[in-house]
Amino acid sequence: MAVTLEIKYFNTFLIKGGETTNQVVGTGDASDTTFTIAESSGNTIYAIPNSESDFQVYLDNVLKAASGYSYKNKTRVITFTSAPAA
Repeated sequence: MAVTLEIKYFNTFLIKGGETTNQVVGTGDASDTTFTIAESSGNTIYAIPNSESDFQVYLDNVLKAASGYSYKNKTRVITFTSAPAA
């Protein structure tokens, strides 16, 4: 079973009306290390974090240490130091 990768925002002043405060950004496959945060999906609009301090990453509902990934705001890409397990 693949690991679900989810981000949850805790810097709530970034959230505008109607934006969702969490999103599933992918599933681990033991090889991919980069995941892109979506701006929207259908009618759902996501807040785009400015930095790593605006959100937390969870792998199957377990908090991932911030030292295990980096985030680039301009591309909305989270890069893990090692690929999340499958």
